[in-house]
Amino acid sequence: MRPTKRALRPFFLIGMMTIIILAPILYYHAYESTHNIIKPTPLVLPAQDIPDRAHFVYVVEKEEADLVFSFSQALSVFAARYHWHPREIFLHTNVAERSIVRARQGLAGKWSRMILNVPEMTVVKVQLPMKAANGVPIRHMEHKSDFVRVQAVRDFGGVYLDFDAHVLRDIRPLLRMGFRAVGGRQVDGLVISGTFMASKGAKLVSRWYDEMHRVYDGAWITHSNKLITSIGQGLVSEAGQMLILDRAALAPGDWSKAQCTNLWQTHDSTSASDAAWLHDYSDTWVLHAFSPHRFQWRIKGYSSITPRYVFANASNFARAVMPVARHMAEQGLVGVHDEN
Repeated sequence: MRPTKRALRPFFLIGMMTIIILAPILYYHAYESTHNIIKPTPLVLPAQDIPDRAHFVYVVEKEEADLVFSFSQALSVFAARYHWHPREIFLHTNVAERSIVRARQGLAGKWSRMILNVPEMTVVKVQLPMKAANGVPIRHMEHKSDFVRVQAVRDFGGVYLDFDAHVLRDIRPLLRMGFRAVGGRQVDGLVISGTFMASKGAKLVSRWYDEMHRVYDGAWITHSNKLITSIGQGLVSEAGQMLILDRAALAPGDWSKAQCTNLWQTHDSTSASDAAWLHDYSDTWVLHAFSPHRFQWRIKGYSSITPRYVFANASNFARAVMPVARHMAEQGLVGVHDEN
């Protein structure tokens, strides 16, 4: 004989009461088991815009030496101005004041005069570090530059750019996202040190500069790429402190022969519309164009990165920077037959 609804009612009530009593207990235990693993992100983050300020570093062994820049370095500066429009450009250098005056007057070459006289330019005199705080001598000029660049961004805030880093699009959206620091991966998975962004006194650059002095050992990347990677990755979990972009964003190439060929080699421009060699930089913000001469790679038919090479528009590099070069030509700043 089937039980009536009246007979089942007490069991139903008991079941409902059991659920009501046990639900909070079960939720509490579930929360206790996970809240130490996943920490909620604050709903409201303070605005931490990175300033529209570009930083370049040029250091020399002898302070009385002329401040001599090349066409490709001028391209880098004007790429920032053309695509990004920073309010300020700081050149951090140890050259003597006399050398700076000569460069502004054009006595150190056309490109030096052009760079030093852009309206946004401010020259910041720096003292080169001779040894790290741990007592290890800093001998390589590249390593001295590493210390100068991190200190510059820590003290002023902004975007550091190597002179072979070329802005390909407006980077202001990256500066306005609320992160206090932004970096990007390179081919080996480490964070690139040739382009990075941070607000003044951000944890990334503050810790990086302090730790550089502690870990410096004279090796090539202990204090630079390895260190920014370890510090940066540790800061990702702190809301708004660090954003690490993928490799395509800031360093799509590398220093290998194959990548140098891909970036610098010239091709038949008449078939460029369907050429297999073309690289799509639509997901790249800054192209770090590792210098071919630094790695003993020669561009076929050209002695260096000249205006003629760029205006031929027959390589991936030339096509990437062509809008900047064309703008410079329209302003009467560069001609196809100018030397490097």
